[in-house]
Amino acid sequence: MGLNGSIPPEIANLSFLVSLDLIWNHLHGGLPKDICSHNKLSRLEELQLSFNHLKGEIPLSLGVCQQLEILDFSYNNFGGHVPREIGNITRLTKLDLHWNNLSGIIPKEIGHLNNLEFMGLGSNKLSGSIPKEVGNMTALIRLWLDSNSLSGTIPREIGGLNKLEMMWSDDNKVSGSIPREVWNVATLLQLRLKKCGRSYSTRDWSS
Repeated sequence: MGLNGSIPPEIANLSFLVSLDLIWNHLHGGLPKDICSHNKLSRLEELQLSFNHLKGEIPLSLGVCQQLEILDFSYNNFGGHVPREIGNITRLTKLDLHWNNLSGIIPKEIGHLNNLEFMGLGSNKLSGSIPKEVGNMTALIRLWLDSNSLSGTIPREIGGLNKLEMMWSDDNKVSGSIPREVWNVATLLQLRLKKCGRSYSTRDWSS
């Protein structure tokens, strides 16, 4: 639509709103901090804001949006941390935050999202290790963690994701051995580990 300007806080007064899709516009500024607080937007199931110029931190109040199933903020300029409160939105099937300026660690609370099928955190500035709690997300099909500053090793709990088809962890600082449990994921179609911190060991490749 070519929309510009900021997202007005009054949008949170639309108490019966189920879907808000503002992708491919020229919106800037941040999200209202109380966008989902005090029973505002309590029925919202879909929030898609990708391909804009939005910035600032992701509001902690999003954790109150218990009905959300799709949360897509990709291709923006959001900064700050990935809020651990997102782990409260247990109905989520899609969480896409890739291509932003997010920093800090991936919170372990993300593992509460056991309905999540797609998680995109790639192309940010995330650091720390991949939390082992990712292994609790048993519905996960696609996991994009590429182009960050993640370190440590690949958690062996990834081997419990028996629906996983695609895992991108390339262009990070991850090192160590590839856990043999990964080769138990029979659904896996694509595993990208190129340009990591140092070469992986092949000693654990046999199952």
